Amino acid sequence: MMMARIMLGLSLLATPMLAAYTSASLELEHFSRGPKFAPLVVIERPDASAGKAIVLVLPEGESALTVPDTVTDRQLEVAFTTTKLSVVNVYIRGFFPDRGQDSIFLKLDDDRFFTLNDITSPTWDVYGRGFPLVEAGEHTLVIMGREQGAVMDKLDIKVTEGEVFSAGPGLTVELESLSSQSSFSPFVIGSHPNATGE
Repeated sequence: MMMARIMLGLSLLATPMLAAYTSASLELEHFSRGPKFAPLVVIERPDASAGKAIVLVLPEGESALTVPDTVTDRQLEVAFTTTKLSVVNVYIRGFFPDRGQDSIFLKLDDDRFFTLNDITSPTWDVYGRGFPLVEAGEHTLVIMGREQGAVMDKLDIKVTEGEVFSAGPGLTVELESLSSQSSFSPFVIGSHPNATGE
């Protein structure tokens, strides 16, 4: 596994202008069979992107996790591959309704965990983090539950150079994101009211 090289002190979303993204989109509930998943659980939510989401359910009396390196559970491990040195942006669709339910941990490869917190919203929202200068190769994104009640729905991984692939379950690739490839023509990008994506 290659270690991601991360430059500290940059903005949460390092998004160069004029970048052409390729992206992979995954439903987080499809990772529930992983050996480190519990005490995360899958719940039915009609307002989730595929009708289901995941939430952390802690044992009675247990409080929010403050030191992520001390546990080996409540984790989703998402393996993906990039083809070029690139900025990797990850976006999580989540529902974090109050200050007691507004944080999760993220880690890329062998780097340290960092906290996404103070991101309360009374509705679903998308929360992102950028990892600058990630080497081409195989990588693992670890998402860890921190506070009970933080609901997570969907993960999008976007790169600014090359392509990103994931063998994870529930993979969706927006085909228009491949338009920068030299072999794309004679296909063209159009709009349709029933299409997914932005």
